[in-house]
Amino acid sequence: MNYEVKQRPRPSTNHLELRHQVLGTAHATVFDEETWYVLQGCSLLILDPATGRVINQLNLDDAGGSGPAVDPLVEPGVIHVVLKDTDVVVLDRTDPLRPFIERRTTAAELGIQPRALNRGRVGPIVSGIGGAVQLPHGHRLIDHEGEVTSVIDNDQVSIYTMGRRVYRQGNDEYVGSATRLAQLPESDEQTGPSPAGIVLPEGSMFFIRNESTGGLAGFACMQGGLLREVDSTRTTEAFRGGVRQLRMRGDRVLIAGSRSVHLYRLSSSGELIDLWSQEIPGARSVDFIDDRDIVVVGEFGCIRYRTDRVSGNVVARQDAPGGLVQAISDGRRIMATGVDGTWEYQIGHEAELVEVPMQVYPPPARQAAVLGWKVKISSDGRHADIQNKIGSSLLPAPIGSRFITVASGDGTFWLGHENGVMMIKPPSNLPMIPVGWEELSPEEKSASGYSPLEGIQKLTIHIDGPVIFLQPLDLGGGVGYASGNGGFGVVREVF
Repeated sequence: MNYEVKQRPRPSTNHLELRHQVLGTAHATVFDEETWYVLQGCSLLILDPATGRVINQLNLDDAGGSGPAVDPLVEPGVIHVVLKDTDVVVLDRTDPLRPFIERRTTAAELGIQPRALNRGRVGPIVSGIGGAVQLPHGHRLIDHEGEVTSVIDNDQVSIYTMGRRVYRQGNDEYVGSATRLAQLPESDEQTGPSPAGIVLPEGSMFFIRNESTGGLAGFACMQGGLLREVDSTRTTEAFRGGVRQLRMRGDRVLIAGSRSVHLYRLSSSGELIDLWSQEIPGARSVDFIDDRDIVVVGEFGCIRYRTDRVSGNVVARQDAPGGLVQAISDGRRIMATGVDGTWEYQIGHEAELVEVPMQVYPPPARQAAVLGWKVKISSDGRHADIQNKIGSSLLPAPIGSRFITVASGDGTFWLGHENGVMMIKPPSNLPMIPVGWEELSPEEKSASGYSPLEGIQKLTIHIDGPVIFLQPLDLGGGVGYASGNGGFGVVREVF
């Protein structure tokens, strides 16, 4: 009796999922109604102001299903949150400590890729790649193929920024230069009416103007139909590395640069007087707790500072593996360098800062091979060259992204890119090619209908990138990753 062992076909992957995640860069923070809100990954975190401990975490989407949460707008009873390029989520916060998702608007419904939220005269305005949209009804205010970075819409003026230029809504007339604009607060429950309305010209606003080596921040207003700095010597400050955000509480002005945070007082004569500063590489967002304390978040995690002290001024701190720039692995753990030093991630478990000598790791792999297949990333990351016995073909990177690294394991290729991880799974068997195939010219091979990509399966999962390192996993399959802003985690196939 003869027995024949038949090869089982390779199972098809239904989708990819994040089985484990250690959140990285905190993108934004708001302190309101004695509650400390932080956006990190796809989550809204609520932190204890006294300890920095997470007391509640609300996932704004399935992990890996959307872009990171990058911009909040807090209004009475609600919070609007932008998930970069994919969604705008509205949260009910009748109970500030236990918000819940009330509704969601996708990028397809908005008609733009959302990036930022702005206060408008009749409600929030979401802006991004493709223009700006009035919420909640979705009326298109600005239609443009570029990225609208901010919108000012009040009784005095309606203008928007794109690149480093400012345009008037309606006729797109150029009126000045700024990277981003924001309205000044009208009043505060604790501090009362803002003194800015007394010492600054009517209609003044915050402005940020970033360039390649640094940035300017301060106050601007419309004069003679053009946007001008209120006073370039008294109300404008310069920062190395660029400016992230401005906040105001009473006569205090808080400015977050990419390398430091500064606190000023707006004097009765309209001058910014330096009160306190702190070097904080990787800062992204700031807010006031009260007249003394502030909160700062960024690539390092979350920190509460006392501004009446030069040293010993950290009240609470929650570290996070953000700003990762290089990584290496021994198969069980990933070591990665960030703004605060070296992190050790036990794959599938927790990550911690470790004291090890600083060293330069090998660059991320740009090519990999398995089972007669080879994948090589182009020098600019715009595409990957996939090769097999049929020939070679170019696979483009996801729209708006670039490939950074590639790894292979268990017959599968994994490509890390600026916005996540892509899986490429070759078919179990390639089609039979005709005799004399090698003698055919590239044009004849192309005309034959055979493709090197025939039968492959391609899936992508969102991660707050760029994904800088991938480690294929032997047990259970999948891949461990280190990401510039997304920290660490594990991506697995779901069959």
